[in-house]
Amino acid sequence: MITGFSIDLTVPSGAEETTYTALGTTTLSLHGKYFIQEIKDGKITGTIGYNGGKSAGTYFTLTINSFSQWGVKGAFSGRLSLVGGNDFINVTDGIFSAPYN
Repeated sequence: MITGFSIDLTVPSGAEETTYTALGTTTLSLHGKYFIQEIKDGKITGTIGYNGGKSAGTYFTLTINSFSQWGVKGAFSGRLSLVGGNDFINVTDGIFSAPYN
């Protein structure tokens, strides 16, 4: 099994050290995506995905704590819904650190 998380944020003026929140139907382009992939014999046999921030009943919060020459760091949390289903998961206390260009 492989799991992963992605965060997509698009802001016209560029990201800043602040907190961004998308509440289901807001216009802010912020998405949290969690996926689980099943593997058999080295091949992906299925993927389950959860999205938060753009669909009703979900939210996603991203806090950017710092930008430096090494990248960006921050935290995230949210309520994500199962793609194609009615289940939800809560993400709490997520942290990230990533290079950027």
